[in-house]
Amino acid sequence: RDLLDSEAVDLMKCCKLRVQLNIESAKRVLPAEQRDKVFPLPEEQEKLVEHLLAMDIDVRQGNFSSFVLKITPFLSEFLYRYILHNIDCPLEEWGAIVEEKGIRKIYNKIIKKEMPDLYKYLEDQVGKENFYKGEKANPIYPIFMWHILNYAMEKNKAKDMEMHKRLMDVPLMRRAVNKNKIIMKKLNDLRNVTAHSIQDCDENCIDGETGIKPQYMIDDFWDMLASLYGDSIKEQRRSYQKINLQILNAIASPRDAF
Repeated sequence: RDLLDSEAVDLMKCCKLRVQLNIESAKRVLPAEQRDKVFPLPEEQEKLVEHLLAMDIDVRQGNFSSFVLKITPFLSEFLYRYILHNIDCPLEEWGAIVEEKGIRKIYNKIIKKEMPDLYKYLEDQVGKENFYKGEKANPIYPIFMWHILNYAMEKNKAKDMEMHKRLMDVPLMRRAVNKNKIIMKKLNDLRNVTAHSIQDCDENCIDGETGIKPQYMIDDFWDMLASLYGDSIKEQRRSYQKINLQILNAIASPRDAF
């Protein structure tokens, strides 16, 4: 470490914290002028991109159990942000969303009051026996939000239908032929099995359960982000390649690294 330039050391510290999704600590390691170049995105986009970069690294390193466990948090955040941006269903304005101990929850009774046709659609799709009713707020899972997106597609309820068609055309988002093989449901089942299993999940397990190889799944996640934020966000996929070059430059010529 003593033989390395201080900028290279800071960058390596930043990478270590970043891949652990400790983003604020990673930022504090860097001087302000470097920080803005390494972390150029607005907070909402940054949170999703950093999570996806960590998932990408898991796949490249063969840490498939870690990858699977990151899927639900990523989808929960992305699908929620997408609904707020592009679906004619103002959940926050209705007061339908609450957060309890870091878990986002929804009052279905408010959906029933404000948008009864959506309520009926969700009840039919989720199944009456599984559909949350009553006074309590319940966790809003990716599969629930996926049904909202399908409703918007069928009923033309997206603010920008071209954007919505682009999202729903991503293979991961497509409705399966058999309801028992809905990919979004399979991802949730796979997460639950992995979380409670002493045996590691591998690439074949993911492919067998979902019909999608992990690397193709990562590609789909990037396409989903691009549908909402534009294709330029895919440039962030090379973030770690760029920072590796910056580390090499800092070692070879510290002043020219940035």
